[in-house]
Amino acid sequence: MFHHYLIIAFRNLMRNKFQSLFTIVGLAVAFFCFGICAYFVRGLATMDQCFENRERLVELRSFRGSAIQWDKFEEAKQLLPEIEAYFRYDIKTMNLSVREGETMTLPVIECDTTLHHIFNPQLLAGSWRAAETVPNSLLLTESYAKRLYGAPDKAIGQQMTLNNQTNTITYTIQAVVENLAYNNTLNKFSDLAAWVMNDENGPRKYLQIPGYYVHTNNNRILLRKGVKYEDFVERLKNAKIVAYDDNKTKDYGTPYIEASQPFDIKEQFVEYYYFIIVISIILLPGLLILLSALSNFFHLLISSIMLRQREYALRRAHGAQTRDLWLMLSVQIIITMLLVGGCTLLIIKLCTGLFDVRAYSSWLVLDTDLMLWQSAQHIVVLLLVGFLVAWLAVVRSRRHALQESMKSSSGRRPGTHHWRNILMGVQMTIGFLFLIIISVLVLVLHSYETSQVPWLTMDEKKSIINVPEPVIINSNKPPVAVAKELRDEFAALPCVQEAILNPNFDHWFRPTGSVSHKYLNANGDTIMANNANIYSQHLDLLNVPLLDGRLPECYNEILVDQLFYERHHIGVGEVIKEYSVNYFPPEQPDGPNIKSESYIAFTIVGIIDNLVTKTRENNGYNRVDGVYHLYDLDQGSCNVYNILVKCLHGHEEEAKQAITEIMLQHKYWRMRRNMYSLDYMIREDSFLLRQFTNVFWIFAVIAIVLTLLSVYSAITMDTTARRKEMAIRKINGAKTHHIILWFSRLYLILLGVSAAITFPLTYIIFNEMNVNGNIIYRETKAYDPLFYLGILLCMALFVALTIGAQIWRISRIQPAEVVKSE
Repeated sequence: MFHHYLIIAFRNLMRNKFQSLFTIVGLAVAFFCFGICAYFVRGLATMDQCFENRERLVELRSFRGSAIQWDKFEEAKQLLPEIEAYFRYDIKTMNLSVREGETMTLPVIECDTTLHHIFNPQLLAGSWRAAETVPNSLLLTESYAKRLYGAPDKAIGQQMTLNNQTNTITYTIQAVVENLAYNNTLNKFSDLAAWVMNDENGPRKYLQIPGYYVHTNNNRILLRKGVKYEDFVERLKNAKIVAYDDNKTKDYGTPYIEASQPFDIKEQFVEYYYFIIVISIILLPGLLILLSALSNFFHLLISSIMLRQREYALRRAHGAQTRDLWLMLSVQIIITMLLVGGCTLLIIKLCTGLFDVRAYSSWLVLDTDLMLWQSAQHIVVLLLVGFLVAWLAVVRSRRHALQESMKSSSGRRPGTHHWRNILMGVQMTIGFLFLIIISVLVLVLHSYETSQVPWLTMDEKKSIINVPEPVIINSNKPPVAVAKELRDEFAALPCVQEAILNPNFDHWFRPTGSVSHKYLNANGDTIMANNANIYSQHLDLLNVPLLDGRLPECYNEILVDQLFYERHHIGVGEVIKEYSVNYFPPEQPDGPNIKSESYIAFTIVGIIDNLVTKTRENNGYNRVDGVYHLYDLDQGSCNVYNILVKCLHGHEEEAKQAITEIMLQHKYWRMRRNMYSLDYMIREDSFLLRQFTNVFWIFAVIAIVLTLLSVYSAITMDTTARRKEMAIRKINGAKTHHIILWFSRLYLILLGVSAAITFPLTYIIFNEMNVNGNIIYRETKAYDPLFYLGILLCMALFVALTIGAQIWRISRIQPAEVVKSE
């Protein structure tokens, strides 16, 4: 009997070959997309569960967001006995020569030797003692050991060579450890080739340089057993350990070290709702695609059941019970799910390698085995739902009398497809959502990249190169003097047009000291504005337009941007007063500092374009007006400088090579980062958005294709089932355009209803984003009716191309041929 059920199942799948094929393949692709989204959601929900000591892991940070000086961890351990061990690390990539003539770029983590003590990865081959004591030790991960050497034990003793600009460093593989789970906070969702210990080219090398401080943003500490996190936070707060030694701390506040948990879901969810928002954004694309594919699947399943009502009645007449009918339908569902599982396995094996997304020094890694296990779980859940649908269908069929069920093959009035139309409307709604979102992402990406430094042409952006601050070895000159000498040498190159100093802050052209200040206008009203220090050399290099007035010539003269002028209607020649607070030593020992409040008058002498909103540093300042104090870089007091070089167009590579030769001639160690152009840095600022857009393109195309395939399947079945009806209508005088209208009416209604649901929904979402100052609503003008009209016409074009061929074919049928075939 089971063999008979198998034959019936395959015959039913072959009855509608095209619809069965795209339903199975579409559902497999949907499981793959949903599996990727669920993979990251599950990773976030189980972050750091792979570490045995996860309850005792704490991260140290400065309350000002700055890095912590390298040797401050030893000080913290001495002052706080609650700290059992500390772990400092740095994620980076290394171009290592694995074999002669074979160089690979490997993602590595340079770390302290406390790796074994704190995280305890399983040792597969080699020795922990050798790894912790021998200089330039590598701990290769299991996957890379098998990939490079065939087996973990064969990797022990092998060497890899790093060639930099000054010397050659050889690393020896001392141990092979298990792969680090992808859901960890050390390198989230990233690939890892090796751990590097006792690196002679690492931070300890620079600790020997007088006056040079080594900082780290990445660290973990392990609390002793029995120490409560809350008690340690309070002890650390009272200890007041300074994060780094800096003479400016007395002016800007001392950056004391604080503690936080590496990944606290509860805190993020309760206080910021961040976790639930992130999970929703990640899960939504895959969920929508899966919903679209499930619409096709259940449409195929329900249609197959409804078209076999007469068959069920005949089987009942011959003695079949409810269990027999349910088993017959369940076999078909099992066969379908097995085919879906096989396609999903094939897609995962073929496509996981395509998701090679690099984010700075890390690579996105997809655990294929884990994704297969997740997909198997999802398929089992769907299989159970299919069994339930089959049982309900059998129970429903037994409620009808045998005579009534035998009258019609479907048990329903011909021509009604209410559930199919509803499911197709859901798919069109999903298609509209993806089309709108991908359009918005593309517009935002283009708007952001073109709005940055718009005063420069694309060629000028490519010609401006940032030379990172060099590390000075064996030089008694101060860093400022070295930077000025290098600037003069770079400016003398024939391929260089201009060279200026640039303070080494995170973003090149963000005005330093940006912070909201309180001012008084001429009427004594309080206004708030962004206060910043900028440099005249930056204005010249960026070609920032001076819209009115002149540049400042003394201390009490300032510039304002156009946004400030438009908001407050204060222009050239007017005076504003800046609120200032100063603290003086107490009059008595141990007494409070004396607070002095005053207002300093400044005259506005010029109006420039909106510098803050049109330079690389845009986050958080896209709606802030600015007041600018102009300074000269040569008169500045910064201790560390980059150098900006403006090259002649077409000579960028020549300039980079010449600059590198100058650095080597002075025997300076290699620059801490590579030289990049302004154009490249602007694109790097939008790197995550660009990567997200690229991935979302894949999801959008899949969702729209599933929708169009569903429409094509529906129109194919409709035209096939209504050939005789159309022949009779043509005999009665129906024209071609009448037939086209009859078949198009349904899809026009579905498009209209889907648009009526999707457009207001996205408008409300974008409007909410606009209230929160989000760039999506402001830059793309997604509220514009023309935007939605374009989306509607685009989807209508897709649907028209999908159904057009079938409708045109049935409109051209010859009634005589149809009658003859009947």
